[in-house]
Order: sequence, then C-alpha cells, then structure tokens
Amino acid sequence: MISGQDRPPLGGRTWEQVCAELEEAERNGPLSARDYELLATAAYMIGADDTVVRALEAAHRSHLTRHEPLRAVRCAFWAGLHLRLRGEHGPASGWLGRAARILEREGGDCVERGYLHLPTVLEHDARGEHEAAFDAARHTVEIAERFEDADLFALAVHEQGRALIKLGRLREGLRAVAGGVCMSGFACAEVVMGALVAVFRSRACVCLGEGSWMGAPSLVFVVRRTGPRPRC
Repeated sequence: MISGQDRPPLGGRTWEQVCAELEEAERNGPLSARDYELLATAAYMIGADDTVVRALEAAHRSHLTRHEPLRAVRCAFWAGLHLRLRGEHGPASGWLGRAARILEREGGDCVERGYLHLPTVLEHDARGEHEAAFDAARHTVEIAERFEDADLFALAVHEQGRALIKLGRLREGLRAVAGGVCMSGFACAEVVMGALVAVFRSRACVCLGEGSWMGAPSLVFVVRRTGPRPRC
C-alpha cells in the first residue's frame, strides 16, 4: 500500500501533475483510500470523468476493508452525485442506493445522512418544484449546522439560494449562493468537494438564463481547468 508519506510533497503542482503522479504510483500497487480520494479530485479537475468514478470506487472498497463505513458512504455519495450531474441516472442511483444501505446497516444519526438528502433537493429542482427544493435544502442546512460540517453547509445553502432565485426572491437567493461558495475551500482530503463546489458556482452563474447548469458545459469545464492548485 502506498501512503501519502511515501510520495514527494504535492504542494504547488498542477492537477494534471497530481493525477499523473498518482496513476504512476498506482501501477506499482494499490493506493491508500485517501490517495484514491485525491486522485478522484485531481481527475475531476482535469475532466477525466471515468477516472473520477474508478478512483472513488477504489476508495470506497478500501474504506470498507478498513472498517470505515462512513468514509465509504461519502465516497459512494460523491460517485453517485458525480454520475447524476453527468446525466447517468442508472449508475448514480446504484451508488446512492449503496450508500443508503450502508447507513441503514450502521444505524445512528450522522452527517452523512445529510449528504444523502442532497439528491432529493436536486430531484425537486429538476421537476420545477422550487418550494419543495427550498424546504429540502433548508432541512439539509439544519443537519450541516448540527454536525458543524462546512462542506455540506456550503452545498445545501447554495441549493437553498438557487431555489430562492427561481422563486423570484433574487436578493435573498444570490446572497445565499455567494455565502455557500465562500464557506467551502478546496481541501484535497474531502474527495471531490472542492471540484463540485466549483461546478455549483458555475450553476449559480447560469441558472437565471438557462434554468440548469447543464446548459453551459463549457463554463463548467473552464472552472475545472482553472481551479485552485492542490493544497496537500
């Protein structure tokens, strides 16, 4: 197993360099779960979508082997959300269902349940049910606040803001969208959180004119390519 300590520092390198280094290291043996998470982030930021899902699947399996079910849930969630945003609803449902089954088996209250509530927000939004999307996002914000999870808070507040914009409450919505983006950084350890916040930011830029971020794929790709360098 190759750990982060076995590789040279990554600070200051481009996402392309990080991805190439990790893929080269993988040829010598399996990476650690954290390194697979970093590979997923790097791959997302350069547009290597298939590598994103492959790396998240490997990280998911590694966390399960190490008896880290909640980390495995997060990897399954990010894989599902990534596929969903690409329009691959079948595989996305499979990953999200896998995450839900692990949580059901584990029991107890945890912040990961809030992450799995986000697809419900997106479903309401896709159907034009903006009041329901706002309510679902507000519930997710409450979970994020209870567990003091800044990443979930950023995503949920952002979706809450988008719902407000579509309900005609422009000033409130833009304030929420901006606040959500500012709340989250690009920490490598949190899988593709930073990359997805970049996508959510691009959704905010186009939601007034297009109604959906899918209407501006080139903008999303630009955000990926010009995203922050890794801070590891």
